[in-house]
Amino acid sequence: AVAVCGFPGGVTENDGTANARVGLLPWLAEVLATPMPGRACLGRVSAAVVVGAFALQALTGFGLATYYAPGTTSAWASVAHVEDAVLLGSLLRGLHVYGASLIVVLLLLYLVERAWRFDFGGRLGWWLALSFVPLISAFSLTGYLLPWDQRGYWSTQVGTSLAGATPLIGSAAQRVVQGGSELGQLTLTRAYAAHTLLLPLLFVGLLGVYLRVWRREAILLPAGEREPYWPRFATRDGIALLIGVGAVALLAGLVGGHLEAPADPEVDFAARPEWYFMALRQLLEYAPEPIGSHVLPGIAFLAWAGLPLIGERRRGLARGLVVGTLALWLGLLGAGFWADHTSERYQRGLPLAAERAALARRLARGGVPPE
Repeated sequence: AVAVCGFPGGVTENDGTANARVGLLPWLAEVLATPMPGRACLGRVSAAVVVGAFALQALTGFGLATYYAPGTTSAWASVAHVEDAVLLGSLLRGLHVYGASLIVVLLLLYLVERAWRFDFGGRLGWWLALSFVPLISAFSLTGYLLPWDQRGYWSTQVGTSLAGATPLIGSAAQRVVQGGSELGQLTLTRAYAAHTLLLPLLFVGLLGVYLRVWRREAILLPAGEREPYWPRFATRDGIALLIGVGAVALLAGLVGGHLEAPADPEVDFAARPEWYFMALRQLLEYAPEPIGSHVLPGIAFLAWAGLPLIGERRRGLARGLVVGTLALWLGLLGAGFWADHTSERYQRGLPLAAERAALARRLARGGVPPE
């Protein structure tokens, strides 16, 4: 890699091997040679770590897709089969489940760290980075439903209801997402198509544009304390990614991916979203739709999009906005977990849901008839 990037101490320009490598991997050589501001330390998160976490999701998702059967009469059984019958299947699914949280954490740290340093480049790079937030959210929302268990079914029921509360286009949006007036086979098919085809294509396309803009903006950085991405920054990102993947593997091995009983519209179930959506759920307790579901989150998103403009004149206000929105999100997150912890109804339902899930898994080991 030193030879490819042409750094001091590498192979000289007259070396044929080096020239061949540069010819084969010109784009990679350009990326590795991109100048980076500041120092390479583990306290900073880069986009490369987020991309590495997405690669983990892509690999584990492909493994799960080789067993998955996207049908309302077969989806849950296929996931249960991976969990209970496939060699290392529980670990595979656990890596995919907790890998989703890893991407959210890394993306959040990346955005907060950039905002705190006022690293907005030429603004376009910052706006492209922010656009990964709704994209990753869409990945999570479509992935919820795929196991077709109670948690996924009822969480999606809540999600489609929020789509229905969208001003002007709510009813049409809800029908498009559901494929009809209620959740069913078309809902699952569309979620699977979006999760495995549409959203990955959008992610890769957006990533390509982002890397192009990021490198162009990095080259225009003012002279000062900066060095090429390879080798120190790349090494730091590799270590950070190994730490994150190690934590995910530990959770996958010790806890495993949760799987509730098969979806049943006739059985009451207290659905809860993933932890990173808990703040939005708690916000809806204080603000009705569409204010709590669309207006306030939209204002917060636009405020973060406007940070480059605000920071040009009032850096204190920009940092206060970052700290304030982050504190509000953490506060709502904590309030949501505390509300569940103190809710007698919710706590009473947990053992029953776990008992039904365990019974379904035991029965499934003898085979799951389609009916």
